[in-house]
Amino acid sequence: MSEEFVPNPPNIWRYEECAAVNTDGVNMKEYKPAGAFYADAAMLCGLFNIKLHPIFREPASVTSAGEDPEAVGGFDEQSKRKEPTSIAISKYRIDANSMKVLFKVLEGCPHIQTLKL
Repeated sequence: MSEEFVPNPPNIWRYEECAAVNTDGVNMKEYKPAGAFYADAAMLCGLFNIKLHPIFREPASVTSAGEDPEAVGGFDEQSKRKEPTSIAISKYRIDANSMKVLFKVLEGCPHIQTLKL
């Protein structure tokens, strides 16, 4: 009998893998927030040794290559990184380690509004 090969891509986020990582001993002195959501999340995921949850990935550019850069507000405006002003998690579960990253990143991002009850 031959075994079936099931590909296991290395950069895919999986709940079980990220939830299993012990992040209690992480040296948080290495984390210096830049105030940029995506960059700070990537840095913290690297410190925690977990893969990026889909909410920490930048969305794809909304303009296609064939569009006129002057039509939407200029090339410089389009090429700048867009920072989120709100975050919604609807399609994916989020593990405890990714939640730690999210809350730590939100502390350093004043442009993202948080709901306080």
